[in-house]
Amino acid sequence: MAEGIAKLGLTEGVLYRAAEAFPLTIRTLDALHLASALEWAGPGGQRDIEVWSFDRQMNLCAASLGLRARFL
Repeated sequence: MAEGIAKLGLTEGVLYRAAEAFPLTIRTLDALHLASALEWAGPGGQRDIEVWSFDRQMNLCAASLGLRARFL
C-alpha cells in the first residue's frame, strides 16, 4: 500500500452518514467516499484529510464539509 493512503471498511457509521444530507447534491459513491473521509478525520477533524477527485461537485462538497480538496 502506498504511504499516506489508508484502506477503510464500510462501517455502519459510514453507511448511516452517507445516507444523510450533504451540503451539495452528490452521487451515492461520492457520499460513501466523503462519509469515509469524515469518519477517518475523526471528531472535530483531528486528522488532516485531503480529497482527490476530478469531480468538481464532490470537491466543492468536500470543501464545504471542512475537508481539503485538491482540484477546486
